[in-house]
Order: sequence, then structure tokens, then C-alpha cells
Amino acid sequence: MHEKNNLYYSNSVNIAMQLFDLRLQFTTQSPENIADNIVDIYMSPQHAKVFSQLLNEHIIKYEEAFGPIPNLPNEESLLKLQEKGVIQVDERAYNK
Repeated sequence: MHEKNNLYYSNSVNIAMQLFDLRLQFTTQSPENIADNIVDIYMSPQHAKVFSQLLNEHIIKYEEAFGPIPNLPNEESLLKLQEKGVIQVDERAYNK
């Protein structure tokens, strides 16, 4: 008997690493800059590397089927929208 899978939506992910594992913390970031923790996923560095390769392969297939995924607007454009009160910018997106 199969259990029902839980479905989650995330618009933000934080990644932390240690010697033997990586943690992907998926959250939903609200316009008020409040993050609701959805799920933490731990995996070995080897699994994370294979996962990243598979994810990249699927992104390539997605773009072949539906067209290019646009890049994020530049930081200056986002900050102008923030000054107008249109959006809130999470600076962590640009502090890599």
C-alpha cells in the first residue's frame, strides 16, 4: 500500500554543508520577508553532486521544450522596484 506523498512549494532554499552531508532547507518566503520552514533535506556530498547533475539535465530538457528560463533581473533594477514599494528584495539572493 502506498502512502500519499506530501506536496510542498518553495520559493527559497538555503544550503548548509558539513564534512559528511549537505542540508537543503526549503522555505516559502512571504512578501513581508517571513520564511516558513517547509522541509529540510540532508544528503551526502556524493548524492548532492549527482542530484545537481540530474537537475541540470532536466532544466536543459525544460528549456528545449518551453524556451529559455529568464535570468533574474539585475540588482539595480530590483532595488529600484523596492524603493517604489513594489517588491521586497532579499539581499541574500545576490550575496553569493
